[in-house]
Amino acid sequence: MNSNIPASLLKFCLEHSDGTTESVVPTRDTKDYEFLKSALNNLKNDADFMKEFINCVKNENSNFEQKLHALKELQYLVEDIDNARDFCKLGGLQTILPYLENIDHNQLILQDLVLWIISCLVQNNNLLQQQLFNIGILNKIQEILIRNQFRGSLVCRALSALSSLLKNNSQIQNNFFELNNTNNTNNVIISLIENLSINEIDSGCTMRILVILQTLITNKQQRNINYLNEIFKKLNIIDRIKLLIEQHQNVDIREKALIFLTTFIQNNKKQKKNLKQTNIKQILTNRLQIIQQLNSEQMEIYQNECDIIQQLNNILN
Repeated sequence: MNSNIPASLLKFCLEHSDGTTESVVPTRDTKDYEFLKSALNNLKNDADFMKEFINCVKNENSNFEQKLHALKELQYLVEDIDNARDFCKLGGLQTILPYLENIDHNQLILQDLVLWIISCLVQNNNLLQQQLFNIGILNKIQEILIRNQFRGSLVCRALSALSSLLKNNSQIQNNFFELNNTNNTNNVIISLIENLSINEIDSGCTMRILVILQTLITNKQQRNINYLNEIFKKLNIIDRIKLLIEQHQNVDIREKALIFLTTFIQNNKKQKKNLKQTNIKQILTNRLQIIQQLNSEQMEIYQNECDIIQQLNNILN
């Protein structure tokens, strides 16, 4: 984002600097200070800028490039938690949400930015998570995932928004379970598992799916735990996760897959027994052997993966 300091004020500061580091304040004409006071009083704050950008997005006469610029600036601004709250107070949500209902492919870039803004708004912010959930954002995200068949950059952004919405919020997690437990046709939880992929081109989506599944398995409600165990068994989740550990080329995805397995069996004796009956020990041994053959510089990249494998081995023993 560009500096908010007006060019005239910047010019004034440069012209009235004597270039020394001494603390002595040079004598200036009182008119200079009147100008400086006026310029400072007229500086815009983040809320002022957000109001302008929201109005630009809302304005039917704004062209595509203007809206694109405005959404990019808003995304940058709402990363600040105070700005995120102000954005909602200024009517930002009501302005951007209609873009998620537009299926015009020419608007995909704008939709992507809207989903990015939503991810920033709800990230580690329980109040805004609940506020967006109350206006139906969970349903809108699910519709995007289903409509795009879990493919493409827009789906990656939608998965990020879903992950941020669910994180550390058991109430929204429970609603997510309920929404999909009663939906056999477009069950997003099932689709998440089915779209775990070892293909490098799908790495972005696979990473986000693993993060979401990691969140879901930490849910404490017994009904949800039973439902997940049923789905996991039906879709052979352990085999899918093992495949990622064994074959995926992305170290971050292998780490996420290992963490998922570790969490999954940690407090579940039955799943731990099921995992031990597979070839997981051999897969982990093979991974360690591959890592140990690397030079010291390469080893640093894979040290975290190595540590998680050791942790998982300790639990299995």
